[in-house]
Amino acid sequence: MDEPPLELALDLDPADAILLRGVPALRRLKGTRVRTTPASTVWHDTHDGVIASDDKAVEERRAGLETSWFVMQMRVAADMTWVPGTPCVLLAQAGDLAAFGDSWPGPLLPIAAFDGTRATVRLASGNGAVSMTLEQGVIRAVAAERRVCRLVLRGPSELVLATALASARALRASIPARSFAATAILLAKPAPPPRRPEPPLLLGSMSVSDAFAHLVAHLTATLLALAPAAAIRAGTEPVHQMRVAMRRLRSAMSLFRRAIGCPELELTRQELRGLASVLGPARDWDVFTEETAARLEAFADNISVQRLLTKARRRRTECYVDLRAYLESAEFRVLGVRLAGLSSVRPWRLDEIEPPTLEAFAAHRLSRLRRKLLAGGEAVNHFPAADLHDLRIKAKRLRYAGEFFTPLFPGRAMARYIRRVSALQEALGTLNDGTVTATLVAELGRVSGYAAGVIAGDVAARTGDVRARIEVAWRKLHRTPPAWN
Repeated sequence: MDEPPLELALDLDPADAILLRGVPALRRLKGTRVRTTPASTVWHDTHDGVIASDDKAVEERRAGLETSWFVMQMRVAADMTWVPGTPCVLLAQAGDLAAFGDSWPGPLLPIAAFDGTRATVRLASGNGAVSMTLEQGVIRAVAAERRVCRLVLRGPSELVLATALASARALRASIPARSFAATAILLAKPAPPPRRPEPPLLLGSMSVSDAFAHLVAHLTATLLALAPAAAIRAGTEPVHQMRVAMRRLRSAMSLFRRAIGCPELELTRQELRGLASVLGPARDWDVFTEETAARLEAFADNISVQRLLTKARRRRTECYVDLRAYLESAEFRVLGVRLAGLSSVRPWRLDEIEPPTLEAFAAHRLSRLRRKLLAGGEAVNHFPAADLHDLRIKAKRLRYAGEFFTPLFPGRAMARYIRRVSALQEALGTLNDGTVTATLVAELGRVSGYAAGVIAGDVAARTGDVRARIEVAWRKLHRTPPAWN
């Protein structure tokens, strides 16, 4: 059976559009004559925005004298799979608005419009041909406008991904965090208050392939959506949530690795380390300057404490400079393409041997993680610090896996089990926070004895009873039967 073509979009910096055909990898391809036509799209909604509030868009596309209407799903639910960069979910299509009948809760009004050009060229190689369409122009709403440039590639998946990777390396071309329709609607209506990203939701009807692709797609969309705010240091939450999504993504890759292992997965796992290396320090210094510093306010009149906090804030700024440089780099753009390719193409599929059900796979993996976590026996109070650090990592892996698979095992037992794993992880995390604080202070260089003593006292106050809490959480978890059997 022939492989279906892959369609993948990249946001391209408008200033780089003229450089597109100069990309070395593209110059080697034989191209047809460029065909340029006017492009116009109008998005409609009711006067009170009911359609957009339901995460849908009504789109009118005009090409010459022809008009087509589409109803699109802009933002997918937690149990729906949408790979960033691929076409958003099409719910309905018609040649005119009347064909939809009384589908709307009220009269439709235009709320945003795109006007520009669409240039298409077909690039051929020995492995096939890819269609490359460059849409550039302006999206206008009532009170705002935005210049946009989007590159859409369509053809055999291997050639599309190779073209996307070459473009991301050479130009400021990246996988968009949202669809074209969502970009326009967001310009037309005020942005809603930021909300914590929803965790991905797996369904029992999914295969193992479907489940892994869904996790990667959902978490990739979260990373890409948070990156702009993290780059400009818009508070501490974007970095925190981006780091959580990155950790969940790495955990999912480890969790499914034996079932869907392939070279593309290993390469993507390696490239995620670059993101981890800049998110970790930024988050650690956020916590230090926002939380630890707040507890040191009582000592703020001491010059040595003032110097320590000044150094800490400076170091935090340096970490954010490094984070922004990474998020604006070709390395991050390439990572976005690889993640989109991993969840859309599923390169492991040919070698995959499916277990009977996703529930069976989940139960097997959860049992394995549980055995690794509890292998030390019921007495945890004799564990050295290094073993407790290892225990925290194992608890985190079990918790993430449990959260992924919770919908497959409905009932209170699974929720209770995850709570007990979380309690252990949080207690171990408190102990680890003291170690992280000591490492950060050492990173600042020489610190006076008084300031060091204040920090040590703060750490002692926070971790004084943590060993007892760890032991209680450990014993409770040992005595809690697995909820997936």
